[in-house]
Amino acid sequence: EDLGLDVPDVGAVYRALRRQESQGLLTSTWETGATRPRRVYTITPAGREVLEIWMRGVEEMREALERLLQVWKGDTQ
Repeated sequence: EDLGLDVPDVGAVYRALRRQESQGLLTSTWETGATRPRRVYTITPAGREVLEIWMRGVEEMREALERLLQVWKGDTQ
């Protein structure tokens, strides 16, 4: 929420995590200890590759938005 984004539904987050795990992008293990058991997710090499591709797309979108804002503000250097 600090980034100006809506907080997703918790159920949707866990469904997405399970889907990514079934696709081999994540693995999960159960941790037990002093607190209640919890599932810990770890990104796989395949997941890291998909994340890097996605982040390149985010960077390209950011650059396009910056250009659009420059044009809108009349600063087309």
